[in-house]
Amino acid sequence: MADTEEKNLDFKKGAKSTGDKVAAKKSKKSLAWWAGVVILILISITFVLPATGIGAIFTEDSIVFGKYNGEKIEYKPGNYFGNQVSSIASQYETLDMSNIYSVWYQAYQSTVLQTALNQEAKKAGIQATEYAANQYLLDSGIYSNDEGAFDKEKYDSYTQAQRDSIYNNVYASIPSMTVANDYSTVRSSDKEKDFVATIAATGRTFEYVAFGSEYYPDEEAIAYLNANPQPFAKIGLSMITLSTEDAAKALMDEINAGTKTFADAANESIDSFKTQSGKVGDVFFYNLSSTLASEENANAIFATAVDSLAGPYYTSYGYSFFKVDSAPVMADATDSTTLAFVKNYIGNENPDLVTPYAEAAANEFYANPDFIYTDLDVYEVSSTPVNPNSSSFMSSFAYTDAAGLLSSASSDTAYVKSLYTGNTGDVLPPQKVGSYYIITKIGDESVSSSTKSSVPTFYDYIGSLSMQQDLQTAIFNNTAFEDDFVNTLFSKVLNLGGTN
Repeated sequence: MADTEEKNLDFKKGAKSTGDKVAAKKSKKSLAWWAGVVILILISITFVLPATGIGAIFTEDSIVFGKYNGEKIEYKPGNYFGNQVSSIASQYETLDMSNIYSVWYQAYQSTVLQTALNQEAKKAGIQATEYAANQYLLDSGIYSNDEGAFDKEKYDSYTQAQRDSIYNNVYASIPSMTVANDYSTVRSSDKEKDFVATIAATGRTFEYVAFGSEYYPDEEAIAYLNANPQPFAKIGLSMITLSTEDAAKALMDEINAGTKTFADAANESIDSFKTQSGKVGDVFFYNLSSTLASEENANAIFATAVDSLAGPYYTSYGYSFFKVDSAPVMADATDSTTLAFVKNYIGNENPDLVTPYAEAAANEFYANPDFIYTDLDVYEVSSTPVNPNSSSFMSSFAYTDAAGLLSSASSDTAYVKSLYTGNTGDVLPPQKVGSYYIITKIGDESVSSSTKSSVPTFYDYIGSLSMQQDLQTAIFNNTAFEDDFVNTLFSKVLNLGGTN
């Protein structure tokens, strides 16, 4: 694939860089310039104003989240980590628990990358200059009008303190940007681009049918249900979610005291059930325990009296509490929806019980494959090139197969070969995919002229992104990286206690 410029950087082994470099002038926004601003949030310089919101609520002088080559990954108000937290948090209208985690994790990743790249820049003798920082500010357009020209009125709209903060952030990031820029610069020949473009533009369509847990016999599913009733018990629930545990408890207290109805309280919820006054409906025990990541908490809810509240519990939404709308009932084996759920559960938890029946049904269909008049769902896959390694230079089944089963099957190299060496109209033998079997019919082959012409245009840019991903992986997998993010976030930021 793409050739890269020689680089004296080795994040995997920690080898020292050599050379005496000074950040050079960028006369225009080249692909390399843009490449330098894409690695996560690190390389996109955040023009941070004085700390507000989430970044302003901490009174500790510093919080250490880890180390890289012995250097602390440290949060302080006003330092790189602190500015990243403030900047990212400002992009959210509201902050619930999942958003708070995302804000801090993005800022943390950015700081780890900044630290690693700055260390490499220091080894290589790369330094920031006033000229490079000022040129970057001009190129960035922060002080420019809609036509791209310097706008003094816009410049004067910032206070001197704000302009100093912006400049200092840019100046401090010049060395790391230079390292990332050098690392991600890609040079490719026209022949290489044309070769990849031809592969990317040539694709085949497919259609397939699937056989899964629905073929498990009803009587076997009913017997399984009777022997394992707990996962399939149902309870009627409503739910309200808030971003913090204290807020959820306070709202529960208002409801229990009678000063606020559950329906009114649901207007404050941050989950998707808010529009239904919090009503979730009937929930299987298995689904509830998965949502709560705890059978113990699910049991507590199932033991709660009708019209009473339970919680709050931490969920992926935030902190949720529940109102029991109807008492738990055992699953009705005569209900088709319940029976389908039981079969699907068996397929996920005990696939060996299901696959023999799915295979038998697939073999029966394959004996006389009829994709036109079948009552089965036929999944259509649009034109897809040969891309067994999921190259980012071209499309793949991950994008063209909405149902995802053919995409999963493409991990089998021999099966992929049969997809692209067979003839149009060929029907391939049943292929096992997890607890499913699929039967695929090969469609037409075509060449997309638009894809063939566009790939060379973006080839260097995409290659640059791939190099950045490699760089990111090398940094985060380096044995010199000491990661204590989760424990520190929960114990020092969220005050929930450590995970150890």
